[in-house]
Amino acid sequence: MINRRTFLAATSLGTTGLLAGRHLVSAQTPESTTAIPFQNASFIRTDLTATPVPVVGTPTYDVDPVELTGYMLGSAEHTLTLFSDYRCPHCRLFHHEVEPQLLADYIATGKLQLELIDMTVVGVPSFAELTDDSLESVQAAEAAAAAAEQGKFLEYREWLFTGPDVLSVGDFVDENLVQGAVETGLDEEQFATTLADGIYEQDIVRSVTLALQLGVPGTPTFTLDRTNPFQIADGDYDGLKAILDDFLGE
Repeated sequence: MINRRTFLAATSLGTTGLLAGRHLVSAQTPESTTAIPFQNASFIRTDLTATPVPVVGTPTYDVDPVELTGYMLGSAEHTLTLFSDYRCPHCRLFHHEVEPQLLADYIATGKLQLELIDMTVVGVPSFAELTDDSLESVQAAEAAAAAAEQGKFLEYREWLFTGPDVLSVGDFVDENLVQGAVETGLDEEQFATTLADGIYEQDIVRSVTLALQLGVPGTPTFTLDRTNPFQIADGDYDGLKAILDDFLGE
């Protein structure tokens, strides 16, 4: 798992040796979630009549967890929150190997709702450097928000997670992220402008801040009703199911 305190790159020694060479074919398509109610994160712009000026400066290390919500799939009394990074190899494995079954068994059935929050840590040297536009994990999360602005978060998220589990430096540079917008049918000009202007930069920083405040140790990490962060082994759906069933009293 990616450690929150050191913000080590996912391609550091050990992770690469464990996962290099594997290539995943997507096990989930946006169509598989179309029957599940979806709601954008709380910070996504809805009034596009004017382009807001990005917030400049470092936000305070304080976020209201009630006001800041992630992308929500499903509708239920209890919330399973997933903190992940689009460049994290463990997150990519989870997306392909575990998430489809989770959606089918718990989200589509109304047992839980799934909240997706970006915790960008891969290749990020420190919290203070999260506003560096060259950091691909952060830019990917901003790109996902730019897609959500056009109502295509799930489609773009699927594009981000398609491909090898261990990404190379340069895979998520702005040029490629814009190409992904074209491939997923987004308005290229609007998407590119939103990404270049850094409209969602501070919101991604706040998402990371929230994760740290909740004690999230790395990615991917889960919370149930935003308490007691926990992780599972790669591909361990049975382990996740046991935790969820115990929480639900099943």
